[in-house]
Amino acid sequence: MKKKLAIIVLFFGLQPLFAQQIFPTVLVEMFSSEGCSSCAEADGFMKELINRADSTHAPVFVLDYHVDIWNRSGWVDPYSKSEFTQKQKNYMAQQNQLSHYTPMVFINGLGGLPGGAKKEIGLRIQQQLAQKPKLNIATQVKKAQDSMLVQFSLNGPADSCKVVAIWAYKQITNKVTGGENAGKELTHHHVVISASEQTTIQNNQGSLLTPIPANIAPNQLLLITYVQHVRTLQIFATDQLDFR
Repeated sequence: MKKKLAIIVLFFGLQPLFAQQIFPTVLVEMFSSEGCSSCAEADGFMKELINRADSTHAPVFVLDYHVDIWNRSGWVDPYSKSEFTQKQKNYMAQQNQLSHYTPMVFINGLGGLPGGAKKEIGLRIQQQLAQKPKLNIATQVKKAQDSMLVQFSLNGPADSCKVVAIWAYKQITNKVTGGENAGKELTHHHVVISASEQTTIQNNQGSLLTPIPANIAPNQLLLITYVQHVRTLQIFATDQLDFR
């Protein structure tokens, strides 16, 4: 069954959603940079995937991690972090991907495809949607001062797994004044801001506390939570909360 796990909530009000049966979800993770001339086209493709998933209610979710490997090429990407670069390297090592480049896409923790390879990415998404899923995750949140308490419930076996919560911009536009994209105004979608994780899961339930990004309006934020195998890095289930 295809069903997008999307909850629209207020910071002081919550409408929970709990999984009743197991159905497949797909998380598309792109590693990119504002210092990369070919990343803008891949940004556009990610937007296409988001729009298609929204219009068809497909359980496909997108995250864009900005890495820092281009930051010495004339422009420092303000959204880049070294831990995102390391995350890409961890995926590459697991998938025996030797060439480090941007944009690079992993689908449910698998692959290592060029961000412009639309046909191949689309095929991988369809393959993941067609597979029998291992589990589902449903989340709800409670505000705790400057943090959000994410409570999660899993449906299915979660041995050797962790739960990761990602804060991301829904959309952000920035004027680039140096490097390969000098003079361009770039628009990005679902750009990752920060991540928190919980490795303790008891009776298929748990919680984690994640700091709310400062100085960002709630309606500009997404909270995407996923279940990932600690060793293989494969992602088994994803959920999304959309704030307003």
